[in-house]
Amino acid sequence: MRSCRAYRSNRRATAILPIGLLAAACSFAAPAAGPARVTADMPLADFARTATGEEFYGAYLFGHKVGWISDRSRMASYQGTPVFEDETEIHMEVQVSGQRSRKILLSTVRYSLQGDGEIVSIVEDDTEDDSQVQRSAVRDGDSLRITSREKNGRTSQRLVPMPRRDTLQSARDAEVWLAGKRRKGDRFPGYEVDLSAEKIESETIMEYLAPNPLVWGGVPLDASRVKMHVEGLDFTALVAPDGKMLRGKMAGLVEIRAEEEQVARATDGKALDMLAASSIAVAAPLGDRDTINGLTLEISGLGDFHLPASPRQRVRQTGKGREMVELRRESTQPAAAPLTPQQRAQFLRATPSVQSDAPEILALARQIAGDETDPVRIAGRIVDWIDRNLQSAYGADALTATAVLAQKRGDCTEHTLLFTALARAAGVPTRQLGGIIYVDDPAPLFGWHAWAEIHDGRGWISVDPTWHQLRVDPTHVQFSFSGDDLDSDDMGWVQAMGSVKIAVKKVDRRG
Repeated sequence: MRSCRAYRSNRRATAILPIGLLAAACSFAAPAAGPARVTADMPLADFARTATGEEFYGAYLFGHKVGWISDRSRMASYQGTPVFEDETEIHMEVQVSGQRSRKILLSTVRYSLQGDGEIVSIVEDDTEDDSQVQRSAVRDGDSLRITSREKNGRTSQRLVPMPRRDTLQSARDAEVWLAGKRRKGDRFPGYEVDLSAEKIESETIMEYLAPNPLVWGGVPLDASRVKMHVEGLDFTALVAPDGKMLRGKMAGLVEIRAEEEQVARATDGKALDMLAASSIAVAAPLGDRDTINGLTLEISGLGDFHLPASPRQRVRQTGKGREMVELRRESTQPAAAPLTPQQRAQFLRATPSVQSDAPEILALARQIAGDETDPVRIAGRIVDWIDRNLQSAYGADALTATAVLAQKRGDCTEHTLLFTALARAAGVPTRQLGGIIYVDDPAPLFGWHAWAEIHDGRGWISVDPTWHQLRVDPTHVQFSFSGDDLDSDDMGWVQAMGSVKIAVKKVDRRG
């Protein structure tokens, strides 16, 4: 509770670090407690009263301020019944190639004061540039009914299992654990609910590192250093005895600082350019990508992250956080990797963002595919349609495939999201990938990118709808499977964004 909600507002592994990831913070954070000491047997209503208040945080990326976060908790009434209400507000802004990109998330979660203090309702307003989704969730028996309303007028509903672990009792127990006697390595599980995800309840592990007494605001404080483990990401935080986060960092990339409201909201008026800040320079130009048959790179600064291997991407570890990557032009005959019926269903399913079951997506997929039945030719037709109809534009983020279709513009994330939805709607198993790609303008560098893979019945074939490629060139270096294609996203690659370095060892050109 009382959280700068960890990694919850946008999970896409995209070409640019999702702005919502900057809301990384302690899932257990609480304001300065009242005079009552929180105990394991304290009634939830009494605990809730100690947890009321408000906190503000400045959000920093690559050392530049990019936004602010507020968290307000109060006692309230919902449908005539007393509840504990937690309200989070996130404002982020960056610049991408001269175009501003904004992210605003407003979220109100209400918890019962009875039983374990389970969630009774959630209301969210999620905005990215021109895309907006309003979500509401209410209890429906043993389920949670989620209603989503998009700016384009589309409304959808789904029933999901009732989240049972993101509760007032869990927050109370976390505060008791944090204030008790702990040893290095002790762990405590916490939970967060994200209505935009397919599996809405996720776990955050808090690991105790060491005591860190300090003077905060002129008052001595027995703070602690803890580490949060969320979906492959590690976030180290300085936390007060009552759970309030004072500072938090993820590698050299993201920092959250508790600040006075006026300071937290203040900016210098200069938005961080994400492409410039996150790109990875190389010493010399590689030349025309179309002439490259193979590429050998030494990639360092990976930390504990390991690059995935595939038939087109061989990976060999050469040291701590250092790997040699051999990339080859993809064969026209994919390596055999048959799908089980369960896997095929997984990569054909509709999700909250990949809305392959939306009427407008289904109709367009039928129109594009026509009477074609070959998966590769269908993918080619979809790539051609996207190339003709989607305008390439930064600062046009979209939260769903239907939003991309409505606005018909965006960067690699939007191109890949719409491609995935259309391909699945046409019966072609598809998954989203994230990584880097070589460009030589304005300088030779690798930039963060998103593309896809389709399954043709035999194996996986890469597709880059942004670059109009069926079978990508060897300068595509995969870091992740992204989006909501896996049961659990591993976002560990994000921690390497600020430290990755690339040395080009060999370039093989077509003879």
